Amino acid sequence: MREAALLRDGKIILSITLIFVLCLLARQSHAYVKALTAPGHPLVLILDQEDHIIRKAFLRSPEGVRPLKQIEQHTLLSDSYIFLNADSDFLGDLVWRIELRKPKSEETISLWITSVTEASTVWLALAPAGSSLWEIFPALPNGREDVFLYIAPQLPEYRALGKKSGPETLTFIYTMLLTKNGPKLAAIPEIYTQLLPLAALVRKAQEDKSLEEAYGELFNDFNRMACGNMPSREAMNNFLWERILTVRWKR
Repeated sequence: MREAALLRDGKIILSITLIFVLCLLARQSHAYVKALTAPGHPLVLILDQEDHIIRKAFLRSPEGVRPLKQIEQHTLLSDSYIFLNADSDFLGDLVWRIELRKPKSEETISLWITSVTEASTVWLALAPAGSSLWEIFPALPNGREDVFLYIAPQLPEYRALGKKSGPETLTFIYTMLLTKNGPKLAAIPEIYTQLLPLAALVRKAQEDKSLEEAYGELFNDFNRMACGNMPSREAMNNFLWERILTVRWKR
């Protein structure tokens, strides 16, 4: 009788354990860890996800592991990177863009991760993202090895026009200079000189009077920056680039 009872109890415990393990495995089947890397740089973006939602996020570097609470509850859409030459060590300096969808929203943001090898530093920033009319044009030739473009998803609020965005809107392009102190907004004349005829073309084809006037202001801002000057107050207010973390390590 005692042996039978022990056997019965053992089967019950085994059944409970098996059910627990199966439930745990079923739960974990929707949860996984994704590690994103960029070649040649000692950086790893670690995402703990469940049902494609980021539960926890961390940046691993030679300095250690840092949490990134700012992108928790977001959905990963894509990541891409380019390499620039912002220093003198002939190693590619990183511009890494991770596109994310905000929770319970169709709005997107980009996590920008930039790193200069000679500085042994990484800078992280968040900025709004989205489609614009610029996507129909071929990529602009960039003769600078230390510059990248940030295309804002909205047009500056010129002449109290209000917010204009979307795939049919010509939005503002900001030139970002990658330096040993991190990326910064800068007027790069050779880039804006190429943008001027495109902005003029879209303005000329615009039938909406208020939008035509706004594109005229956009053209004027691009012209200012083609001359090496900074843009209007509206354009600066439209620049929503927010640095969230800087990490340095010993070489």
